[in-house]
Amino acid sequence: MKKIIVFLAVILTIIITTNTAAFEIEIQKEVEVSSAEIYLGEIAQIKAPELSDSALSELKNLVFKSSPGPGYQKRLSRVLVDLSIQNLDYKKSQFKLRMPATVIVRRRSRVITEDEISRLVKDYLKTELDFKAEDILIESKSSTHNIEIAAGDYQIKVAENQNLSLPDINLKLEIWQNDKKIRSLFYPVKVKLLLKVLTADKSLKSNSKINKSDFSIREQKISGDPTEVIQSWSEVDFNNVQLSRRLKKGEILKSNYLKTPYVVKWGQKLHLKVEVNNIKVSTFVEAKERGKIGEIITVENLNSGYQFQVEVVSPTEVKMISD
Repeated sequence: MKKIIVFLAVILTIIITTNTAAFEIEIQKEVEVSSAEIYLGEIAQIKAPELSDSALSELKNLVFKSSPGPGYQKRLSRVLVDLSIQNLDYKKSQFKLRMPATVIVRRRSRVITEDEISRLVKDYLKTELDFKAEDILIESKSSTHNIEIAAGDYQIKVAENQNLSLPDINLKLEIWQNDKKIRSLFYPVKVKLLLKVLTADKSLKSNSKINKSDFSIREQKISGDPTEVIQSWSEVDFNNVQLSRRLKKGEILKSNYLKTPYVVKWGQKLHLKVEVNNIKVSTFVEAKERGKIGEIITVENLNSGYQFQVEVVSPTEVKMISD
């Protein structure tokens, strides 16, 4: 009788030992992750009082697959989880897995707003452009809306070697997370400048001579290369320039709208003054080419036929070129 009792006790002990799991794992039908890979420790509740710290850490760090992109989802099968745990040298009898046949895994995310990107771009341009910040007007041309990225800290950086030619700038931006560039994007803007410039007070014809009274200095929004815009009276030699195109009332005066006219024609007789040994001598020469004031042209001595170069001083006078 005693032998029978002992035998039954041994059998019962074996049954109890065999059916007692070393740990339990529970995974809900839908879970969220933050990491780039799906770890068991991030999606499951693990009850493992009998496991050592190192064994528990190995279990938590078990990777099944890469995580979905921010805002997306992936499916994780029970079969994959079961086999992956067994690959850690655990028998099926040593753990209990509670999860549906398929689990939906979503990636936690955060949103970078278009307003945040716009503020960064404006701050950058107002720092980098060589104008007063209050004189720079920036208009976004971007179709970029909110950007969804993985949850966690991030940085938006302006890429190196930017082309900041006005008025149209296409700024390259980079989004970084965990010291890695995760995305690049272009943010186009149109830049205008608020400058005081010479503005026509009346309509002026092409090829007409201009006067200071034809213009006034007004504050205007400038689109394009500001170096062409005339901002002060000292930039214009009103005595020697003409308009190269028609200018409407209220239009801005630019340097490429001006031209210096030819004042000397080919074959024209010109007065030449020469000083030799403190003695002033004047004579007449004939122009052998057209010329503008300040230009060097070829002339011919009417008496000797000798040709040489002179500088145009006025429509009727030239002078010898100094060595």
